[in-house]
Amino acid sequence: MLTITGLSHICINVDDIDSALAYYQDLLGAEPLQIFPHFRNKGFAKSAGFGEGWDRVDVSIAFMALPANAMTLELMEYHAPAGQSLDYDLATTDRRRVGHVALKVSGIDAAFAHVQAQPDTRMISQAPDYRPERISPTTPADFRFFDAAVEADAAQKQATADIISGIRYFYFVDRYGIQWECEEGHHDIGDPTE
Repeated sequence: MLTITGLSHICINVDDIDSALAYYQDLLGAEPLQIFPHFRNKGFAKSAGFGEGWDRVDVSIAFMALPANAMTLELMEYHAPAGQSLDYDLATTDRRRVGHVALKVSGIDAAFAHVQAQPDTRMISQAPDYRPERISPTTPADFRFFDAAVEADAAQKQATADIISGIRYFYFVDRYGIQWECEEGHHDIGDPTE
């Protein structure tokens, strides 16, 4: 069994590390932390699965912090060996990939306008009326808790249904094909700080 102590980072393979740093700084307000230009490291390369070809690995790696310590982005530009550029769109329902990375935001309409104005970034839907929507009213009958005691607590079930019914969100796809979600109003039961 894994003993997970927290989220470390999300890695995004990019075509140009400097351009990607500027892009995520503008798009998400990410703050550059450190960069390993042309990192040639045996242990790194072998752990990444390159085996005996480790000495041919040349990669630049940069780390960026998202605001409010949401998570760290790791950007990787492989100079060698060259990877494939998979320039095709995946649908929200496609498998064999991470579905999306979700960010909690405040002021979701302003967040939507900001993302929509970014170059090389697109909303998940090109429909002219696409915008953040509120999840339709949800009832306690729509879901269940795995913990039997929590499932039996009618007040907690109703509070959860009320929270879910207040969530607004939207999806967008960045220039590297990563699908992101911005959501507002989703917080955990019993945590008044969110």
